[in-house]
Amino acid sequence: MTNNEAEYEAVIARLKLALKYGAWRLVIHCDSQLVVNQVIGTFQIKEQRLQRYQSEIHKLLPEFDECRLVQILRAQNIEANGLAKLAAATKNINKENVTHLHSEIDHVEKLEEAKGLWPELLPDVLWAYRITPKSITGETPYSLVYGTDAVIPVEVREPSLRYSNVSGADNDESRLQELDKAEERRDMAHVRMVAQKQQVERYYNKKAKVRSLKVDDYVLKTKTQASKDPNEAKLGTNWD
Repeated sequence: MTNNEAEYEAVIARLKLALKYGAWRLVIHCDSQLVVNQVIGTFQIKEQRLQRYQSEIHKLLPEFDECRLVQILRAQNIEANGLAKLAAATKNINKENVTHLHSEIDHVEKLEEAKGLWPELLPDVLWAYRITPKSITGETPYSLVYGTDAVIPVEVREPSLRYSNVSGADNDESRLQELDKAEERRDMAHVRMVAQKQQVERYYNKKAKVRSLKVDDYVLKTKTQASKDPNEAKLGTNWD
């Protein structure tokens, strides 16, 4: 991969990341004069590989209300250049040195031979679910219900700092403080959840094409289970 291709991929990555988080106005700083001028059309692209990158960028730009690509001096981009040099100087990892880490909990995927054992496995699966932070709220279900994070069994066997360095009195005081803040944590979780739903809604609505219907227009009508032909099975149409 050439330096110019890397610059193009960095610009595309920034555009996709901005779309993911719902940004509608964007200013991208780039220290490559060639890339900036090729994207805005001042310079002509002769290499076919770079033309594909330019086409991808031009597909993403209409997704924004406003997007500008601004060239900056390399001296103003010292931090990013330093990271790039560090990444280039990093020694490649030998595949033999990679160790795969797996969760201690065996999550239930499919029960075949041990079909009758699911009641014994279910508590472990539910426990893992309840103490795992959810991206939509930023909190664990356990903490939203009880106002504090759960002490997991491994912290009892191998005491963590919060488990070993807290006395009974300190624990009681800390618990009362957490209970006082429980309602605030629930409110903040609700705010984050609503914000994420609004972000998804904005993203969907921007791509949706509104069409007004009037009397006598032809429309598709979904079939109910009762109106479907039983002989068609799964291959039958879902619309009339």
